[in-house]
Amino acid sequence: PAWTYEGRTFSGDGNDFEDLSGTFGSLALDGAFSIAFTACWRSLNNWSRIIDFGNGQADSNIFIGNKGKTGGFAFHIWIGKKEHTLHIADAIRVNEVHRYLCSVSASGCMRVYRDGSLIGERTISAAPAPCVRRRLYVGR
Repeated sequence: PAWTYEGRTFSGDGNDFEDLSGTFGSLALDGAFSIAFTACWRSLNNWSRIIDFGNGQADSNIFIGNKGKTGGFAFHIWIGKKEHTLHIADAIRVNEVHRYLCSVSASGCMRVYRDGSLIGERTISAAPAPCVRRRLYVGR
């Protein structure tokens, strides 16, 4: 599916996020996929999430955000209960606007691009298996 979600600012403190499931329902996101967004971190709160799609803690989740309270970029995919991570040190620069593209191929190659340049990649066991994700958090 292709979604456009513009014109919203999130603090990253976990209090002003949105759950898009109220608008879009659940999401069957599986196999190869890409998620693109433009972001500007104003601060590095603990594990601020651009997106957090899934069914609860460690249950088929797809998570993109900053790692801990650092400028590290975190792209996590759970295949069932197994977590796969791609962390890129110092990829987030506070008060700078950048365009990001996070993707996973059908064969399980995770990639992150910033402003069109590849900044990290990792091959995992496979792409996410089919499952419905009921929580579609943005800006958490």
